Amino acid sequence: MPVALKGLDETALKQLICTIAYATGLDGRTTVRMRGRDGSSVSDRCDLGINTDGTPVRSETGTGPPRGTG
Repeated sequence: MPVALKGLDETALKQLICTIAYATGLDGRTTVRMRGRDGSSVSDRCDLGINTDGTPVRSETGTGPPRGTG
């Protein structure tokens, strides 16, 4: 990457990772490895859970009641 990764916060890194993941695969589930201009490296996956086909994404966490109640 033509940028120093070490100075980026978690949100900026996730944005880069997810942008690259979705640019290289329709489901965005590929592992992204980056090496910054400063020599630092990051390896992660996009965990946003976005479906590009319009179907809802099942979330393990949410605002609804816990499973098994009501």
